[in-house]
Amino acid sequence: MQHSTKVGFCLKTKEGKYVLVRKTTRLELHAVDQSNKPKMIVHIWRQEGQIEQMAFCFLYNNGHYFPKVDGNNLQVEKFDTLENLLDNLTDHHRFAKNNVGSDEYYTLRSVVSGQHICMNRPSNRLSLTTNVDQSAHFWVTNDND
Repeated sequence: MQHSTKVGFCLKTKEGKYVLVRKTTRLELHAVDQSNKPKMIVHIWRQEGQIEQMAFCFLYNNGHYFPKVDGNNLQVEKFDTLENLLDNLTDHHRFAKNNVGSDEYYTLRSVVSGQHICMNRPSNRLSLTTNVDQSAHFWVTNDND
């Protein structure tokens, strides 16, 4: 499987909110209206004839944080170092990019659970769902978008 990395990208919801790591009672992913685009690193795996898979590295408080699926929960895992990163990222950190047939938006389906990342209302906290509606549509954008 071929691996590539893109630096300086953002994950954006269909409603125009940016996804970032936020600490409430624990570290979570939230979608927010923000003028400063939160930066992340996108790790992409491609294999001919298969759906593209991605792992997202959010930069927060000088740390590197990855969404991770644990059962039916979407968690955020901190990596103290990016050394041997590819050895430490598992399928629990990977999400398949599924085109939903509308513009540049797509869903992000967990490779291990088959559930999709979605934005909950009114908290704008991200979690997992089996329902693929507009709250589960995302877009990876670079600094210039």
